[in-house]
Amino acid sequence: MSANLLAQLVSKTVKLGDRLHLNREQAQSQLQTEVMRQLLSQVNEDGLPELETSARQIMIGLIKVMFNSERWEDRFGAVNASILFLQSFYHVNKDDYLDSELTDFVWNTIRAEKVQKLIVDPEFRVRNQVGPLLKEMILKDPKKGSMHFQKLRDLMLVNIEETFTREPEGGVDASADPKVAKKTLETGKRIEIHKDESGKTMHDTEGWKSLETSMRILQNIIEAIGVELYEFELERILNCISKGVDHINRFVREISYFVINAIFLASAQVLKNSKEQDEKVEEHARRFKEFCGDLIPIVAKGLADNWSQVRYAASQAVRSFYLIAKEDEELREKYDPVLIPRMCLNRYYVAEGVKIYSNETWRLVHEDKGKEVIAKFAKEVCLFYVAQSEADNHAVREASCHCIGELCTKVASANPEPFKPYVVNLLTSLLDCFKDESWPVRDCAISACASFVLAFPKESEQVIAELLDLWFGHLSDNIQSVRENSAVSLGKLVRGEYKDQVLQRAQQFIIENLMQAKEQPAASQKNAGLQNETQFGVAKPHSHTDSQGDGDAEHLNGQLFSCGSLAPKLKRGGGCMDHGFSRQKELWELSDGAVFLLRELSQFEEMQEFVKQNFDNLSTLAYTDHFKHSGHLRENIFRSLRKVLLNMGKKKFRAYVEFFLDPVFRAGKNLDLQ
Repeated sequence: MSANLLAQLVSKTVKLGDRLHLNREQAQSQLQTEVMRQLLSQVNEDGLPELETSARQIMIGLIKVMFNSERWEDRFGAVNASILFLQSFYHVNKDDYLDSELTDFVWNTIRAEKVQKLIVDPEFRVRNQVGPLLKEMILKDPKKGSMHFQKLRDLMLVNIEETFTREPEGGVDASADPKVAKKTLETGKRIEIHKDESGKTMHDTEGWKSLETSMRILQNIIEAIGVELYEFELERILNCISKGVDHINRFVREISYFVINAIFLASAQVLKNSKEQDEKVEEHARRFKEFCGDLIPIVAKGLADNWSQVRYAASQAVRSFYLIAKEDEELREKYDPVLIPRMCLNRYYVAEGVKIYSNETWRLVHEDKGKEVIAKFAKEVCLFYVAQSEADNHAVREASCHCIGELCTKVASANPEPFKPYVVNLLTSLLDCFKDESWPVRDCAISACASFVLAFPKESEQVIAELLDLWFGHLSDNIQSVRENSAVSLGKLVRGEYKDQVLQRAQQFIIENLMQAKEQPAASQKNAGLQNETQFGVAKPHSHTDSQGDGDAEHLNGQLFSCGSLAPKLKRGGGCMDHGFSRQKELWELSDGAVFLLRELSQFEEMQEFVKQNFDNLSTLAYTDHFKHSGHLRENIFRSLRKVLLNMGKKKFRAYVEFFLDPVFRAGKNLDLQ
């Protein structure tokens, strides 16, 4: 039995260096769950220490051979085998004695001889696995880990500092800051950061050698060392983090925030331990609070990064910080004004991972006191929302509109006073977003403006005329959800101080536009002037040849994309720039908007007589099928009728049922619409 187990140990350990990924994974799983478990069980139950010694010696011999192999798969397998070796065999015996053979192999062979080569291994998968190996070593032997931490840290930091340049002629700083994106050499020649030694253009994520993996190793050893981190000098770590978060490679920025998160994870008990009246512990707590002064502004910056992965990494660091600082009034008072506005906005960020994680963190930190927190930091929240509404990234502008709308409906509606000094700024931002090129931004601004007017009616008086023009104008927008939300927003305003103005214009709009679809040419378009597909929340423009018939015109004036993101670069609105009205309208879209508006008016008893007067026209419109997209209009009519019926009640609607029976059954039988 013992011989069979040792044979399996040899076979599976060698298999860790197999060329096929699947075989390596299977060998790893079988070693962990079967071979090692059975072997250690037999050692403990049958009292066979010599079996453990034999297994240990076999693994040491195999790992040494694999480390020296020229195949990266063998070196990768050696690292994973070393982790398994530590987990299974690195422990004291029954006499509380740690075998010198173990310590010699782990700290002299692996740590002293192999690690320095492994961190610059040509294969990134080998380099990437060094972090978990060193973490396991430090966790298994914290005393020796502390002794080796400074050397490991310095080894990583030297490698990180060296790989911040990728140019063979001396290099260009990798900071994303344009002021340092170029470097003039002594020859006077300017070297671009995005060129390799042959002059070939390189992507921002290429050519950084072991920079990312060395940062990941640094993350692992910091997580392992725990609060003992504060026994060491931290200035160089901070410098690398500060440089990493400005790097043009988004993956380096991401891992820089993982390093910050590792620092907070390592500090998890630092404030709890400080109650023990121990000088060393108190010094750790003091250094932690001092270090937060440098780290929190960096984290705040990451919460507004253009890349979702970087925002997510920064969000993880925020949660780890609050798990430490939640009950510490000094830290909360100092850093809440910086973090809360960013945490709040990310609850509506377009990336689902960031959105869900941020909502969970918000509930974890603030529990049921979110409204009070927003009111307390009204200045910081409002100014940040305004700044984000002017961001180049349209997804950020969309999130800021969501947040301003939420602020009006959930917070300011009950306690408006803290927000009144910033009303003008918020309203100006919403007006600009109402004219944005990105339809999701306009869509959010439509609803947010309605919430704003209801929360601050007097402050909105000067711009209500412009807002009404925008709402009624967007009833014929190219995007159906924009048309619908415009109607819903106007319906909300009927409950406010501007009821008479809204109702007067609403009736006029319906009278003038409900039957426009009857004049629609047969060659209709859905989303006129736009392709019927969207990417990152924007419908792409159609390509057309120029007036001379030049076929190459379709390659001109193409979609621009944001720097550092695959999201399209869409223009902000503002001033006389109104991108919402720059596209051709279709007549049937005017009718569609009128149907939505009629549906919303049916909620109000004083308007139900007017709604009934339009049932005849509405039923006539339901027969319309002479243009391509008539099915979309009829679908809206029938969906809206259901809500009209619920709003008015069966008694009032009964007399008009016959108006719609024939068009409903006619549409139901039309196989072309199914």
